[in-house]
Parts: sequence; structure tokens; C-alpha cells
Amino acid sequence: MFLYAHHVTYVVYNIREMAEFLQKNFSMKPWKVDEFPQYGLRVLTYKVGQTLLEFMEPMLDDEGNPATEGLAVKMFADMLRETGPGLFHVAWAVDDIDALYKDLKGKGNDMDARGHDHPLHDSFHKWYKVFNVLPHSIGPSYANAVRGVFFQCAEGKPGPEDLVERGNFDLKTLPARSNRPPGGRIVRS
Repeated sequence: MFLYAHHVTYVVYNIREMAEFLQKNFSMKPWKVDEFPQYGLRVLTYKVGQTLLEFMEPMLDDEGNPATEGLAVKMFADMLRETGPGLFHVAWAVDDIDALYKDLKGKGNDMDARGHDHPLHDSFHKWYKVFNVLPHSIGPSYANAVRGVFFQCAEGKPGPEDLVERGNFDLKTLPARSNRPPGGRIVRS
């Protein structure tokens, strides 16, 4: 059923800081860096074999609140405030995502659209589709899970035109460091 880890997504305060860490310690260079102002996000993406490694930075104001309206930026800002940076989800590559979605819904699993028109939706990247199985579908002991996506399924691979695309954002325009302690609040000196 699961073919491989399609993508692994982390939420971070500063994608430039993460890019510098990965370059210094693992000699990794980003595949893409994008800014999605309509969602209030900056996204740093690496290709690791078949798997995408993504770091999401919500655009925050000086108080650590979303700098723009939107479900994604609010969800990520809340995560940073409540638990600090960390793993958001792992998406599993599948074949025939439309049929799998119908099958899992038919078995009583709950999915939500999380700000999209439909639970089965296109990703930020135009070349793949995803859906999320909510934790309470696993059983009652998962109803209060800290993070609301335990299983995300994804289908789609970048085509040749996507592989040469490098994104729409320059990391060097971001500050190198953000002075944020765990929990997301900015330290004022």
C-alpha cells in the first residue's frame, strides 16, 4: 500500500537557518525555495532520493502571530507557539490516490479539507495530490492527538520541468537568525 515516504514536512521559525545548518553539517543544497504569500508561508525543499524534505516557515509578526490570514499560517503559528518547531507530518506515496481515498472513506475513516475545497486536493506543488486521515479514525485513544494528521497519502512525482524549477524566493533576503525560544515567543532585549 505505502510505496515510500513521499515527503516529510517540518515546521520551523526560519528556513534560512535550517538551510545553513543542512549545508554546513550535511553538505545539502536546497532543491527549491518558495514563498506563498497567499498562504503566509515560505517553503524550503530538498530531494532526498525519491523523498521530498520540506521545511515550512509561517510568516509571523513581531509577536509570533500570523502576519496574514489563512488556515495554514495559523496552524503552523499555533504549532510553534504550543510545541515549538518540529515534525509536522510524513506523507506516504501511494498508487491510485482517488481509489484509495474512496476505499478509506468507505471504511469509515475521517478526512478533512484543512482549508481546501475537498479532502482530496492538490498540494502547494502543482504536481501531486494529497489527503489526510485524521487521528481519531485510528481509535478513541488518538482523539486528542497533539497534531491532527497522522497519515497523509500523496501521489505524484515532479516532471522534468519541475526538476529544473528552483522556486521563487531568495533565502538571502531573510534574516540569518530569529531570536525565538521554545514556545514561539520572541525574546526582547
